Amino acid sequence: IDAHNHTHNAEVTKTFVAAAEAYGVERFWTQAPLEDVDKLSAAFPGQFQFVATPSWQNGGPTEAFVTDWMKRLDSSYEKGSRLVKFHQAPGTIKRWGMNLQHPLMRRVLEHAYDLGYHFMTHICDPKSWFAEGARYCKSDEYGTFAQQFERLDELHEELETLNVEARVLE
Repeated sequence: IDAHNHTHNAEVTKTFVAAAEAYGVERFWTQAPLEDVDKLSAAFPGQFQFVATPSWQNGGPTEAFVTDWMKRLDSSYEKGSRLVKFHQAPGTIKRWGMNLQHPLMRRVLEHAYDLGYHFMTHICDPKSWFAEGARYCKSDEYGTFAQQFERLDELHEELETLNVEARVLE
């Protein structure tokens, strides 16, 4: 099983699937856009599970983005998706202006939880990216490597405080 890929075009994906099968990989979890789910499902019956994602290119702290993401969650769920990804890398948080605690992001989290999704998060990038001169070396802009995980810990603590079962895949 390949648990992380970004397939799109069904024709191009044929090459990917053939290469994967050469190494014994027969099933995939993909973060394909919602618009590609039906085409990929038809081209590769039973081989792909779909991770619900927002329209990344439209990401940002806006009501329109959140409304669209929640509609995508509904549609993805109807198509069989049960895993949602929250991209929370330092660069994404800076670009989008919202993290897991942001009120708009919380609405998406709660909606996904209510639908019954499992959660997948991209919390951090390699530790070396926080070293002097590296991509995230400015801790006043990005926080430290250790601080990246505090948001996830806070969310877990909050869910425990609320006596809610956290649906997190480990």
